[in-house]
Amino acid sequence: MDSTSSHALTWTINGTYATWTMNIRVTPPDEPVSGALPAFPRAQFSNLTRYFADSVNLYEATRHGDHQVRVHGVDEPT
Repeated sequence: MDSTSSHALTWTINGTYATWTMNIRVTPPDEPVSGALPAFPRAQFSNLTRYFADSVNLYEATRHGDHQVRVHGVDEPT
């Protein structure tokens, strides 16, 4: 990333209950930077992408079937 550019990443998941969107914007610091900034670290966002997908899937699963699926896979006692 050069000292004047910014980068934006967007992930979208079309779920059953909603369309989920996560936006990340990476901008250079306000203060001057000595030397060149490193290249944009797109690959370093892979864990965040998996976390976003897992979070959406978990929320959607807990809503499925009138909340018959529980966070730990156990139904509420009757």
